[in-house]
Amino acid sequence: ENPRRINKLVQGFFKPLDDYQPRIDHGEIKIRKTSSKDVVLVWPVLGENSTVSYQESPSLLQDLLFAGKVLADVDVNSKIRSRVIQQLVWTYLGLDEDFEDETIKELLSRLREIERFNQKDEVIKFLQEAANNLKLSEEQWVKTQLASLYVGCGQTRETLVSNVNEFVKQLVNQAEPKLFDNLVDLVRELGEEMTPALEATRHLPIRDQASQQAIEFVTALSYVRLDNYDQAIEILEKINQQPDSPIKGYIAWAIATCYRKKKDYEKAIAFYEESVEINQQLANQKNLANLWSWLADCYRELGNYQQAVDCQLKDLAICQQLDHQSYIALAYFYLGYIYQAWGKYEQALAYYQQSRDLYDQLDKQQDVANQWLWLAICYQNWGKYQQALDCQLKDLAISQQLDHQSDVALAYFYLGYIYQAWGKYEQAIRYHEHSRDLYHQLDLQKDVADSWYCLADCYRDWGRYQQAVDCELKELAILQQLDDQLLIPLTYCQLGRIYQAWGKYDQAIAYYQQSLELYDQLDLQTDVADSWRWLADCYRELGDYTKAIDYYQQSLNLHQQLGQNEKIANRYRKIGNSQRLLAKNTPDTTEALHLLSQGEQSIGQAMEISKANDYKTNQAYNYTALGLLYSERLRRLPSNHPTLPEHIEQFETNYTMGLRLLSELGQLVDRAEEILDISRAYLEVNVLENLDRAEALALESLQVFLDYNRRKLEASARQLLGEIYLRRVEGNQANAKAMASQFFTESLEIYRSLDIQIKVIELEQQLIGVGSRE
Repeated sequence: ENPRRINKLVQGFFKPLDDYQPRIDHGEIKIRKTSSKDVVLVWPVLGENSTVSYQESPSLLQDLLFAGKVLADVDVNSKIRSRVIQQLVWTYLGLDEDFEDETIKELLSRLREIERFNQKDEVIKFLQEAANNLKLSEEQWVKTQLASLYVGCGQTRETLVSNVNEFVKQLVNQAEPKLFDNLVDLVRELGEEMTPALEATRHLPIRDQASQQAIEFVTALSYVRLDNYDQAIEILEKINQQPDSPIKGYIAWAIATCYRKKKDYEKAIAFYEESVEINQQLANQKNLANLWSWLADCYRELGNYQQAVDCQLKDLAICQQLDHQSYIALAYFYLGYIYQAWGKYEQALAYYQQSRDLYDQLDKQQDVANQWLWLAICYQNWGKYQQALDCQLKDLAISQQLDHQSDVALAYFYLGYIYQAWGKYEQAIRYHEHSRDLYHQLDLQKDVADSWYCLADCYRDWGRYQQAVDCELKELAILQQLDDQLLIPLTYCQLGRIYQAWGKYDQAIAYYQQSLELYDQLDLQTDVADSWRWLADCYRELGDYTKAIDYYQQSLNLHQQLGQNEKIANRYRKIGNSQRLLAKNTPDTTEALHLLSQGEQSIGQAMEISKANDYKTNQAYNYTALGLLYSERLRRLPSNHPTLPEHIEQFETNYTMGLRLLSELGQLVDRAEEILDISRAYLEVNVLENLDRAEALALESLQVFLDYNRRKLEASARQLLGEIYLRRVEGNQANAKAMASQFFTESLEIYRSLDIQIKVIELEQQLIGVGSRE
């Protein structure tokens, strides 16, 4: 074909781009989606008197991406090519989106394909010019470096080595932590495309050692993605043995990142600390602040909250010393997040408010919205639903005002989450559907999947199990289509939870086992340990306490290997509870008392760990568990045993303490569920028998379940009240038989409506028993 004719033809194709000159130094480029196919690009332009206004087009983004595709296939005039490359670079830098965003991926892909086809280093030159000449933000400068590296990793050996060396040089000289952290985000999405050229180059002889090490380092980083962490660690540990390397601090940082993503937090901490030591010697203050924050994150995940706070305060102190206001606001947020996980809601709220107020002073309105969201989540966790709702509506209002549609969808998502916890399921479903539909309109399929997950969770809480399964299967289908290996096993776990709540234990166990096997294949041992716990919970509900104890022990062993104290305490308590239940169902008194002694030891270990780490939530359940264990021992001891008064006091003291802590934590539904077990002790244990007390407690629980629309728990409370009145029949109390029949019938009707057949059969037998009583 005639080159002049091609250029003329191409120029005609590209005419819609003639006036596209976004001023990204004066504002962000935004994308507004009216449907998955209709995408409006909005960009800043500079008018008279340097006033900034915005133009928009429903077709320009597609025109630009088409132009990029043409340049990757056709040799055109350098002037035309340069203009389109510049526009692609501007758009990539101007969009405030992360590497998960499909448009960002498409823009980077076009730039890489253009460079690969033309082999003129034009794309990298434009990126470098943008970094040097434009007044870019810190985030945009980081994006230029990462794009240069990504594009360079599709080039010939010499160009690739040059670009890798330049990137590593910037990493060392600038000591900008965002450059490293955002590279980790890049390779999670696009590392698979970068690895082949890097691997081919690292196995070729490279003249100087520094270049060889740089190639090895970046190759390793390209593996920092699911299923490939071990390859990354293997390469990094090999180059970490080389002495006096300028990137030694980053090598340790990268190894720590791999272990953190594998959820092996103790190993991650060891390498983060190594990187801290190196960066302290180099006085790289920004890196140090970032590393302290990552250490805080690891300690929080381990449940070592005080150490997490200590590390986060070190991050805050450095940020204050550097007078980096947005980082100070971020440090306040992380402190709030740690205290929230710790169950210390007042401290969490105070830090979230400090973060929100500072972001407001900095006029970072989307960050202000995010803090309203976290305030809402904190209030929701605390059981203060109206305050949670008020905060979440403020998040929604700001996101709508900013026209950030994905954040609007997220706000709907959390409104649904609050209403669900509140037991207001119809409102919750409505907001979850709003969120899902908006995510679908924005073509954010992973978020659509998350919305199906939340709908399933909501229907499960509501007792609409078939609808829950249907929603969860829709999530699974999307995740399988996306090949999201990390979330597929979580979906199987959720299906297990639905079937478990439904009383269909065989299906539940099958899904839990699928989840466990997939997590094991991914070598995510924390998730494997959690899967053993879910299986154990299921067997405990099924009444197979021996198997439950075995599976809790397997979960405990893994958590101990991983140093996860909060979960270790939780598993000890669950083992202790299961030993109590096994004792209850053991005919031989000597054997039962031995099991109860083992249970007391298990709960004692849970209490010791919880006290040492100030785990208030865990300790609340530990106290009620210990109280119930004493009630079971009272069932077994003879009526004249000298320790009876002491055991009765221990029963009442411990359960009272547990219920008080649960009240302080705002865990009203969980507290009511614990009260049912205590009520049953007053019904079933002869030395404790107090039917009035049992009834009062059961009615207290019933009211909470009615208030929060917990139908399955309501049925359980009504069944217990039926049993209490059935006992009163023996005492010839007037109307007791009718009341027992009424409560059993009400419970049966609920279980029938929930289609929980195992309980339907049980209640039908109890009603027959009532009818046979004289």
